[in-house]
Amino acid sequence: MKGSICLVDVDDDRFLVLLFRKNKDGTIIAMRLKKYENKNEKDTVYIGKPDGLKSELVVITSELYNVNLKDIVKKIMVINKEKLKEIAIEYTKLHEKDKLLHEEMHKIKKKIALAQINNVSYSKLEKRLDYILKELKYDSKPNQFKKPYKNFREVPTNGYIKVYRGGRGG
Repeated sequence: MKGSICLVDVDDDRFLVLLFRKNKDGTIIAMRLKKYENKNEKDTVYIGKPDGLKSELVVITSELYNVNLKDIVKKIMVINKEKLKEIAIEYTKLHEKDKLLHEEMHKIKKKIALAQINNVSYSKLEKRLDYILKELKYDSKPNQFKKPYKNFREVPTNGYIKVYRGGRGG
């Protein structure tokens, strides 16, 4: 099973996967395959043109699926062990990079919370946090701190501050 390219039916979607590793609960971790487009793609490993398919393929190491044996529609072929080892190395590199980014993200969030309490500017930390979230492929929420004076206790420091006390007229 390990190293097999299969056609899989998951949630009424059919696509090609590479069966990567078997879990203890009986499911199989699979990586999605797609057509080879250019050489500079991130998180992909080129595996060539398998027998029985029309185009060259790459393995996307960042897209993992848990597949049951009943979800496998058709087994197409088995790739060689050298390619499987190369894919495993690429996957571990990606996994370690993501782990480091997650750790850095948590540290930055703590620094931002501390900066909010101490009323210190933290715009550089927010930019770094946005970059990390983009690298980890999280959905970016609209930044609520771009508008002026939306931080906890940040107020304008120069010029006259008018305090409005309500009411009409003067």
